[in-house]
Amino acid sequence: MQTLSYLPYFVSWIVVVTLMQRLLTPYGGPVNDLLASFGMEPIRFLNNTTWFYQIIVGSEVWKNIGWNSIIYMAAIAGIDQQLYEAAKIDGANRFRQIWHVTIPGIRNVAVILFILATGSLMSAGYEQLLLLNGPATASIGSVLDVHVINSGIREGRLSYAAAVGLFQSVIALILILTVNRIARKVSDVSLF
Repeated sequence: MQTLSYLPYFVSWIVVVTLMQRLLTPYGGPVNDLLASFGMEPIRFLNNTTWFYQIIVGSEVWKNIGWNSIIYMAAIAGIDQQLYEAAKIDGANRFRQIWHVTIPGIRNVAVILFILATGSLMSAGYEQLLLLNGPATASIGSVLDVHVINSGIREGRLSYAAAVGLFQSVIALILILTVNRIARKVSDVSLF
């Protein structure tokens, strides 16, 4: 189970998308074979606008869940075990230990990861969308990152693509600074 969750973070999007294409293909893919065994028709997951967002979000979660779990497990391992023992002596059950010891113990790590994640709100992961987006999903799968790549490399409008990329970076910086300031006021935890 650990390998299935950690491994995708350390491989490129090309490998992950190729694996998804093999799993979801209507021509012999295991997912559609399973659907066929229940008497259902094969679904073209990657060429279907109904399934596109679910596949994008699911693959993003699958790719990053391993790394985030490593960080949170390290934060949980850093919590003093005497706090758990004291909570047991006070009569706290497992849920109360999580609520009163574990969550406050990882709160600072969660705040820092949240601040860092706000910087990527303007970036939707162009590698993933560039590889998964096809002609059938082009109307809903085009985001700012893909637009910058298409404008700059395919159309040769380098100055326009640079300006859009700069705009995207400035907005991300403003988001990070704003969330960092709010976090410092609310929880006394911040990046700087």
